[in-house]
Amino acid sequence: MKPKSSVVWNYFNEVSGNTAKCKLCQKIYSRKGGTTTSLKSHLKFVHATELEEFAKLETEKKDTVQPSTSTPVQEVTKQITLKDTLTKNQKWCSSDPKSIEIEKLISEMISLQDLPFTFVEDCDEQIKNLITKCQKNATQFNHPQIAQSELHKIQKEQLNQDVLGVVQEYNTRCNSTFYMLERMIKIQDSLCFYASKHNIPQISPEEWLQLKKLFTILHSFEEITRNMSDINTSISSVIPLIHTLKHSLQIEDNKPDTNEIFKTVIKCTIDQMNSRFEDHHSYKLFAIATYLDPRYKGKIFSEVIKEEVESELMSLFNGGNKSANEVQNIDVPA
Repeated sequence: MKPKSSVVWNYFNEVSGNTAKCKLCQKIYSRKGGTTTSLKSHLKFVHATELEEFAKLETEKKDTVQPSTSTPVQEVTKQITLKDTLTKNQKWCSSDPKSIEIEKLISEMISLQDLPFTFVEDCDEQIKNLITKCQKNATQFNHPQIAQSELHKIQKEQLNQDVLGVVQEYNTRCNSTFYMLERMIKIQDSLCFYASKHNIPQISPEEWLQLKKLFTILHSFEEITRNMSDINTSISSVIPLIHTLKHSLQIEDNKPDTNEIFKTVIKCTIDQMNSRFEDHHSYKLFAIATYLDPRYKGKIFSEVIKEEVESELMSLFNGGNKSANEVQNIDVPA
């Protein structure tokens, strides 16, 4: 078995390919996609003291020079060529095959790892357990045709409701956990009726309230994901969409029914968004596109940012030597 290279494994034991157990609090955490991102987030938000030690160890590891195992012939083949030297500082255009492949990999990472739910599960163990409980309940209706038929009968004959099935969660489908929760909330009455007659974990009234609050918080993520993934969405909408998402979360945070658990979830979610998408927000081409789009007209920018964007536009119009692929970064408010 290949040895673990990340320092984070000093604090965790691998349970399976997708789970790991914290040595500090003895709790088991999910590793969707087999990465260590959620483990590092757990250290950051639960074990802040150990996080400093982890950061120090990680820095020391990067500074350590590893002995070379290459042969002289291999070293010669690794030597950079003159052509590589001349093209090293050139950026790929958006149509470059390598650029397209990298964008595809990033998109798959976001969709397959179900990042909004990874954010939430990393923030609060109680919420994670509640989602797990919903997953187990949904599984009850996965294969048995009898269970589905009885649920439909309850909806139609006893509650006079539309016949709706339980939506299953699939790791390979983006936002599938969100759609599972959405359907469970919609058929709450029939699920409670069915659970009272069968030996399955019942969701308490308090837990239903938590699920509805969680659904409200994550609804913004689902909507932004659809808008961002639309084939007709231009780069001018990227900054406004992310700005809208954070604004929606902050509004939810200020509502009277948002308890401390969900305040922590919202704060954790915004922090992780800032960490993951910081560079995405600051790229100048996005700022220029947003400024020129008549739908936005730079309304979300401060006066300082507006002046910087206008200055860059003037230099482009005046035939400056900067091309669209050579513009530098600009600090855009998240």
